[in-house]
Amino acid sequence: MCVLGSSSLVHLNLNGNDIEEEGARALASALQDNESVRELRLKSNKIGNAGGMAFAQMLQLNTGLQRLDLSDTDLKTEAVIACSTVLRNNRTLKFLEINRPLLFTHQEEPTVHFAKMLKVNTTLQGLSMMKFDMRDFGAGQLAENLLENMSLTHLDLSCNRITRDGMELLARVLRNNTSITHLDLSNNRLECPGAKFLATALAYSNTNLTCVSVRYNNIKANEYKKLYV
Repeated sequence: MCVLGSSSLVHLNLNGNDIEEEGARALASALQDNESVRELRLKSNKIGNAGGMAFAQMLQLNTGLQRLDLSDTDLKTEAVIACSTVLRNNRTLKFLEINRPLLFTHQEEPTVHFAKMLKVNTTLQGLSMMKFDMRDFGAGQLAENLLENMSLTHLDLSCNRITRDGMELLARVLRNNTSITHLDLSNNRLECPGAKFLATALAYSNTNLTCVSVRYNNIKANEYKKLYV
C-alpha cells in the first residue's frame, strides 16, 4: 500500500480489482492514519464480512475520507451493522454507497441500525442503500428517524421491496424534512396508491426536493401526471 504514502493522492478508484479479505484488511489498516485520501471506491471487490469489519474499524480512526463506496462487496449483516454503528460518531464521511450487501434477516436489522444512525449523524449528506432487501418496516424506521435529520440531501432506496405502506410513511418525511433534495425509489413496488402518497407530499408540502425517481413501480400514466407539481 505504498501508494497511500503519497500526500497528493485524493481519489482512489479500485472498483473490480479482485480484492479479497486480506487485501481489504491491509488497505483499511493503511487508511487509518491517512488524511489525504478523500474518496475511495471498492465496488465489486469480494472483501467479505472480515473486510467490511476492517473498514468499519478504519472509519473510527480516519479523519480524511469523505466518500466511500462499498457496493457489491459481499458484506454481511455484521459488517453492515458495524458500519452504521461507527457512523454514529464519524464526523468526516459525507457520502456512503453500501448497495447490495448479502443480508439474510427477517427483521431488517441492518436498515434499523442505519435508521437510528441517521437520527444522530449530522455529517452524512448522501446515502445509497440500493438492493438492501428493504421492506415497509425498514422504510418506516428510516422515515421515523429522518424526521430528526437535517443533513442528508441524497437518498437512494432503489431496487428494494417498498410498497404503498412504506411510501405512506416516507411521504411523512417529505412533508416535514427540508433537507432531502434527491430521492430515488426506482424499482420498488409503490404502484398507483404509493404514487398518490408521494404526489400529495410534493403538492402540499415539499419545495426542496428537486429530483425524484419512481421508475419501474407499476404506476399508471394518470398517476404519473399527478407528480408534475
